[in-house]
Amino acid sequence: MNSRLDATRNGKPKSSKPYTVAGAGEIVTSVWEIDDPDELVAFRFNVFHMDAESGEVVQQFGIADIPYFALLAQALATLFSIDERLPQELRDDLGCLAHCLDEALGEDVELKSAQPKH
Repeated sequence: MNSRLDATRNGKPKSSKPYTVAGAGEIVTSVWEIDDPDELVAFRFNVFHMDAESGEVVQQFGIADIPYFALLAQALATLFSIDERLPQELRDDLGCLAHCLDEALGEDVELKSAQPKH
């Protein structure tokens, strides 16, 4: 199965490279910008577990991964809250979510994130 199709459903990626890649712990996401006029928000992402030593990727998660999902949600909410192509109401909601998660998670966390590629 083509991972580009998994990440984008029926929309076609605007690029063969992800818009951005972010990670928290061993939980990683690739975000794809898609070209789909029927979608209000033209982004899709996939989430996977990557072994830091071997690079092996699986889509199976454990209970210990849950805090990393929260960190990843915080990173994605922050990323999309500043993207001016998205509707202002959605950006405001995502900014609020990112702020709440920041308060809930505290400063003891380390988040890996690549910059968007434009």
